[in-house]
Amino acid sequence: MQGNVCVDVYGEHFVSGCLYYGSRQSIHDRVKYAVFECIDAAELPAMLVEDKNVLQDNGHDGLHRADISMKLPINNMGLRDCFVDVTVGNILDGVVNGTLIVPSIQDSTNGRKAHIRFLQKQSKYDDIMQDTAVELRIVALETTGRMHPASEKFINQLAEIAAHKRKIDVNTMRRYMFMKISVALFTGIGSVVHRRIGAVNDYRSAALDDYQRENDLIRQLAARD
Repeated sequence: MQGNVCVDVYGEHFVSGCLYYGSRQSIHDRVKYAVFECIDAAELPAMLVEDKNVLQDNGHDGLHRADISMKLPINNMGLRDCFVDVTVGNILDGVVNGTLIVPSIQDSTNGRKAHIRFLQKQSKYDDIMQDTAVELRIVALETTGRMHPASEKFINQLAEIAAHKRKIDVNTMRRYMFMKISVALFTGIGSVVHRRIGAVNDYRSAALDDYQRENDLIRQLAARD
């Protein structure tokens, strides 16, 4: 899969860890919607798409557009414009020479992939956020469910705001938000795996049907002889 060419009907290259389209987009969107619902629960103004040309005004292309545009309280100074970008890292690093690369137990449990994705997003926006009076929050997690500490801090902040406004125990609201994101993540992964298994079974059934037809044809030809 190269550039803008997409040959996968569902766009779900979960097992191979494909960097283009793939399960990353499908799972990413589920998590993005869950984060947006957390912001909505905190009763903060937000849109699922960053305002057009906010970041591009300084000569930057659409690749820098964030997932969510919102207003966030900053140090008791009122609401400030804030962009939220979501990223999900696959702990399976991909395939090399046809062999699936499986990470070590340590790499798959210490949040390494979430940390890498967080730094990548930070680097992506560093050169343009200096030109705008806008805050940036990154929600980075990996397919194990591990979340970057800075991302956890942001979700905790939303939980505290929501708890204060709704007069709900902050721990209850915190559990609600993290559970919502967790369910979105693993539902997305489960959906991808289910479809991939279904696709494999379909291919297998089609191959067996072809094999059976060939055998029947061979038998018919042999009977004529």
